Amino acid sequence: MYARGEEAVKANELAVRAVRAARRRTRRDGKAAVIPFRQGPATRFRLVPEPVFVLSYLRSGSTLMRVVLNSHSQICAPLEMHLRALRVTTQKANLLELALKELGLTNRELENMLWDRILYDQLNKSGKSFVVDKTPHNTLSWERIHRYWPRAKFIILYRHPVPVVRSMMKAHPNANEEQWAEQITRFARALDRASEVHGGLKVRYEDLTRTPEKTTREICDFLGLPWEQQMVDYGTQQHGGFTRGLGDWSDKIKAGSIEPAPPDPAPEDIPPYLTEACKLMGYL
Repeated sequence: MYARGEEAVKANELAVRAVRAARRRTRRDGKAAVIPFRQGPATRFRLVPEPVFVLSYLRSGSTLMRVVLNSHSQICAPLEMHLRALRVTTQKANLLELALKELGLTNRELENMLWDRILYDQLNKSGKSFVVDKTPHNTLSWERIHRYWPRAKFIILYRHPVPVVRSMMKAHPNANEEQWAEQITRFARALDRASEVHGGLKVRYEDLTRTPEKTTREICDFLGLPWEQQMVDYGTQQHGGFTRGLGDWSDKIKAGSIEPAPPDPAPEDIPPYLTEACKLMGYL
């Protein structure tokens, strides 16, 4: 039996307190904490019980990862969907609020259910076996994903922070370089915690571009799928276009071929404000 009425509200309050306590421990101890997820109506049923999430920072090669994955006959990897921004409101509808309370459903759970439904819709339309959400800002919501999809698979994509900052500065020349570095470090911490708590496959952009067959074989092994040659020849497949604002739309990605990344910067060329990010990502 599901919790109803006041029991559901109390259960939700206890779950929220547990999450907040775990976050406080994470900030205090500097260690990742296992975040409990609520067992309720919305968490006992998933249309997509094992989605794949590519966690990364901006300009880390996530669009390349998307099209490489999407080239596989069993992997559906749409454009960035930004589903974490979905919002459900009840507009102070008293009877609806009462009904949801009796059902033990919160607005966040309804948002998660809608997220799940959209993933299922994309998967169903594709006729494939796996669906991938590669939106970079999902990295900052990894705890939410961990709670709602405990069986999700994480592909944790790294790229050396120095060329990432250079790319950001090229696109935004009037921005402050150290502010970009602070943001990268924030994402690097989240990637590190997600890996420690939830697990997943760590992939470097540099490896994906320099040894694409070896790296894509490792990804297929992680997903339990046979490797397919078209993954490294992604230009031969259809990927639903490249839309400005929803990932990389440059001529480079449209070319359809994987170009090796340049050599990594030397340690002495890493500015101090990127040291922590480089260490967290394994580049120092």
